[in-house]
Amino acid sequence: MIKKILICLLIINLAIPTLAFANTPIMDGTPLVAKVYLDDFEITFTNPPLYLQNKIMVPARAVFEKLGVQIYWIDKTQELLAYRDNVFVKIQIDNPVAHVNGKATSMGITPLVRSGEIFIPASFIANAFDLNYTLDSKMHSINLDFRENLYEYEQFNDQHYKKINTLNWGISFFIPEYWEKLDGTYASYGYSSDYEYYKFEPRVIPLDSDFNRVILSNALINNLKYEYGLQISNVKNTERLYNDFLCRVTTYDFKDDQVLKKRFIYVFFENNNGYIFEGEVNTTVDSSDARNVFDTIANTFQISKLTVDDNSEHYIELAKFFEMEMHLDMQLYSNMTVENQFLFSGTFPEDTALKGLHIIVSKGSETTEYYAPLISGAFKANIFTPFGLGKHNITVMVDDAGSKPPLSERISLGPTLDDIVNNAISLEMPIDSKKIVMKFSILNTSDDAIKFLLPSDYIDYDAHSVYQTANGLTYNLTNDYAKSKMIYEWIVDNYTYEPILESTTLSSTTSMISKTSGTEVDLSILYAGLMRSMNVPSRIVRGTNEQVSHYWVENFINGKWQLSDIAWEIKYKDDQSQKKLQYFNINMMGHYSQYKKTEFLPF
Repeated sequence: MIKKILICLLIINLAIPTLAFANTPIMDGTPLVAKVYLDDFEITFTNPPLYLQNKIMVPARAVFEKLGVQIYWIDKTQELLAYRDNVFVKIQIDNPVAHVNGKATSMGITPLVRSGEIFIPASFIANAFDLNYTLDSKMHSINLDFRENLYEYEQFNDQHYKKINTLNWGISFFIPEYWEKLDGTYASYGYSSDYEYYKFEPRVIPLDSDFNRVILSNALINNLKYEYGLQISNVKNTERLYNDFLCRVTTYDFKDDQVLKKRFIYVFFENNNGYIFEGEVNTTVDSSDARNVFDTIANTFQISKLTVDDNSEHYIELAKFFEMEMHLDMQLYSNMTVENQFLFSGTFPEDTALKGLHIIVSKGSETTEYYAPLISGAFKANIFTPFGLGKHNITVMVDDAGSKPPLSERISLGPTLDDIVNNAISLEMPIDSKKIVMKFSILNTSDDAIKFLLPSDYIDYDAHSVYQTANGLTYNLTNDYAKSKMIYEWIVDNYTYEPILESTTLSSTTSMISKTSGTEVDLSILYAGLMRSMNVPSRIVRGTNEQVSHYWVENFINGKWQLSDIAWEIKYKDDQSQKKLQYFNINMMGHYSQYKKTEFLPF
């Protein structure tokens, strides 16, 4: 499934006054009028394009709307934002340098303000949104090749589908490859033969905030019942997610001239627009097969002006970025290359009520989170890209509510060790689309998976006391195996096992340095932290068998993970029958076989 998020930029009317700007081009005499074509059809404008300094200047709003691009005007900074299909463009009046997915890009000319509209080069728009174009300088014209007319193909459930893009509606979906467009329709498709009959018709209905998907769905069915009466029967409603969009699905039987047909209505409701998919089959098609086909179509539904596809290169500053007056102090753009980390810094107004920023880094199913506190409105943090070579997705959310309720309010009395660990894991922030200020992709050029080499809230080995302890134990040792053994022995000799919980929080590596006992998780955090301070990747693993869980440490030494169960070593160290270091570097396969489930803790 395509990962995406609906962005909160709203299309609004641009009301830009006709003002004089210092660097605005001055035209001598009567300006030359230019022509713009979209797929060989001339576009008509209220304010016609101009030929200026060997460039065809077009009214930005009009062209963006023709291309189905969402636009937003920031009055305070005099910036025009445009977004479509993972392309985010930021243009500022009086500035010849625009930003495309965060990257500074010269337009070759300062935007022109004329009759209340911003004029920018048509060639810049084409390059930004990856359109082919043909420029005729003699005729002062440009022809944009809008690639939505080209089919994309993909396979779903062992069948070939083709992508349909609708320019006017700004939506896309996949349909079976052999379906054809129905005559006299804008975007209806289907197939008819003696052996098979399908009909599919999408619609978009602009509505207001009084509507929702249930009200719209009920209104559609009531209208059909009013029009067709007893021809409609067996009406059923369900709700489910398709491609992360909540949808209300209505199925019913329809009798038309004694021919029984099965009909399907899929109703999506986003940003006060109703998106309706209607499907129809006759008795030549099994209803369950038809439902699978229409479900597949619904599951590929995208709103191109509102959807950020995390699987592709992307960079976008959302409405909250500008509402909160966020400013970046460093260069940042889509698929910027980094080596394991990058600096993330900037400012908000000093009187902001925000506490900080949550920065969520993900790659595939792996996710980690960092926090950048605000100090006098400023933030600065090193953000790691810990999941090896390739694209990492970054989501930045504002922290405006403080911490979560205490553990006592969220779990039952007498929490178990697993409860406390699960609570610590759950403190990672869930993504709240209303709090997102920006999203972008970063390319990590290092193939080192450094996830288990980084400091965290609990394994805070970057504290001086942790390094000092580990280095004091291992300064004369030359290999990682010897260091891991020495640190292991030191913990065994100086710590005791604590079976009873004394608090509802976990200890950190730093706090464990000053203690002499701990739970199996605390002891594992101590060992992993000391190992990471020696630049040895170390992870904590939880094994679960029925209702019993156990925790241990694995260190990456000599090209492989080595398992050492520090908790059991300490728990049974006074047992006369136990050999010393019995649980150090033990057989991993044999240990794992004792548990039905194992998982790496995100510490």
